[in-house]
Amino acid sequence: MKLIYFLIFFLCLNQSFGQELLAGRIIDSTSKKGVSFAAIVNTTQKNGVYATENGDFVLSINKGDTLKISCIGYKPVERLVKETITKEPLLFYLIPAENKLTDVIIKSINWSNYLERERGYSGTKSNLHVSANTGMEYAVFIPNANTIPGTKIYSLNYRLNKIHLSSVAIRLHLYKANEDNTPGNELLDSNYVEILEGKMDKVISYNISGLQIELPPNGVFVGIEWLGAFDSRSNAIMYKNAVEPNMGFNFKLKSPITYERKHNDMWKISDTRQLFINSPSYQSLESKNIPNASFGITIKVPKKI
Repeated sequence: MKLIYFLIFFLCLNQSFGQELLAGRIIDSTSKKGVSFAAIVNTTQKNGVYATENGDFVLSINKGDTLKISCIGYKPVERLVKETITKEPLLFYLIPAENKLTDVIIKSINWSNYLERERGYSGTKSNLHVSANTGMEYAVFIPNANTIPGTKIYSLNYRLNKIHLSSVAIRLHLYKANEDNTPGNELLDSNYVEILEGKMDKVISYNISGLQIELPPNGVFVGIEWLGAFDSRSNAIMYKNAVEPNMGFNFKLKSPITYERKHNDMWKISDTRQLFINSPSYQSLESKNIPNASFGITIKVPKKI
């Protein structure tokens, strides 16, 4: 029934013509359970959708197109589509990624032996709020300004604004920074999807202290991926443009440290001023520093004993 609801939503929103519909299900190869909110991208047509909470999806596609399926905590797969309309959903299996912590016993940490510090820009006043399209992801570079070994990342912080009561789904990301200060490997070990409900205008923090992630020497990128409007009846995400929440931007820096990409494509430097190039506000934005997303982290620094 949930797949039927999702199909109805997709048919109402789909604007592609001359294509067929592929119904599928994303399955964990180990547990045989559905993978929640996996990303399914048609790399041929450059479009995509997200699976439901149970792993079901429907996508407009042509025979011969290639699908790339990915989710945090799993190895991405690519598959050539040889058939579209089938009696039963096509099954796509994702293999869990190797977790280096599998054979390591995580000991509890006495946080009283640490000092708490804020890093990044979530505490900076946001002069601008911008929504994103379904499938968009933004990540902000947070340098490692403290070289004390053993510094842990305690929480991910985002300045967000939401003016409607409807529910929306976002996915949290944390990337190791490459030597050239571009987003590198994902540091989170599982699929961190959050459902935001109601109105809000504040800094939202997500505690990841249980993962005991050490702040890398080159710094990190804190990111959010916009999954879309969430329907609780079907546990499905409705594909739409300009979905909330709106992310806060600040003008603290003269250089861009925000990166963006869509449907797990290549990263590129983001310059939000381009969104306003045809508006009266563009000139005023152009005269200021570069706008960057107001994301940050809370870290725990070991006390000097």
